[in-house]
Amino acid sequence: MNERKRRAVRGVLWDGATERVLLIQIQIPDRPDGVWITPGGGREEGETERETLRREVLEETGYEVAQVDQVLWLREASFMFFGEMVHQSESYYLVPLQAFEPIFGLGHDAYEADIFRAWRWWSVAEILASDELFAPRELGKLLMQMVQDGLPETPLRIQA
Repeated sequence: MNERKRRAVRGVLWDGATERVLLIQIQIPDRPDGVWITPGGGREEGETERETLRREVLEETGYEVAQVDQVLWLREASFMFFGEMVHQSESYYLVPLQAFEPIFGLGHDAYEADIFRAWRWWSVAEILASDELFAPRELGKLLMQMVQDGLPETPLRIQA
């Protein structure tokens, strides 16, 4: 089976005052359960990573990103998506902000409108205590490490 390669950029939308992160729950046909992910998506031809991040966050949440901090994590993941095997290389950028109410459907294409189920601000404790599925799977531990130890000097390579 061929594997499509995809470059993606994700935003860790972090409200430092409340220590919460905004996540989107997606429902994809190849998985019976929903997955909570950070906003973001595929890089388009000619875009920088930060341009991709700003575009994707606006499309998915209605929020115009003013500040993008450093890359926190780098992740390689392979998964089935609509019957196609995808190998995705991701950069996770810290986006410090104040919590806001996401707006649904600003820039969604048809498949996103079909798979986006919910938005929620999660505390680290809520993620760590939850039985929900998160991507990356160790999201709660990664966020706890960031809170306790501060930002990494160089991006951490993380597991799927």
